[in-house]
Amino acid sequence: MSQRERGTDETVLPEDHQQIMDVVRRADTPVMAKQVCGELGMSGRYFEDRN
Repeated sequence: MSQRERGTDETVLPEDHQQIMDVVRRADTPVMAKQVCGELGMSGRYFEDRN
């Protein structure tokens, strides 16, 4: 990913990063990484083992 410049938005990010940003933005409260994984249909097992 190239260096971000002031005034740019997340559209310059790779698509998978934009999806993460969308999940976090839509949340009413702070979210944990395993919740983001769940929203994206990914395994959150890595994070579950650390609770």
